[in-house]
Amino acid sequence: STMPSVYDAQVGAMIEHAYDAESVIFHPTNVVRNETMRQAAKSALMPGVIKFSLSVAMLGGSVITFVNKADVIAAGGDFPLAEALLTFLTLYCMATFLAVTDR
Repeated sequence: STMPSVYDAQVGAMIEHAYDAESVIFHPTNVVRNETMRQAAKSALMPGVIKFSLSVAMLGGSVITFVNKADVIAAGGDFPLAEALLTFLTLYCMATFLAVTDR
């Protein structure tokens, strides 16, 4: 079994206590969440994370786009650029989220 974290203790305290609107805004649990978001945003802009996310997006996006649109590409039809860009963007966001959260 693991020891309860500071966050668990804060959540427990929040559940046990009925807050008015002002105290909820400034409650330490909300401050912890905001700080975590700031750290995640800083991490997402680190060169190593950007390089990893771009690599995943380029490799995965190319494969997925080719598999999904091979018939259009082979037939010489209009290439769905917006769909391809959305595929790349989705993979970039997913890879960044995974890198920042260490999952």
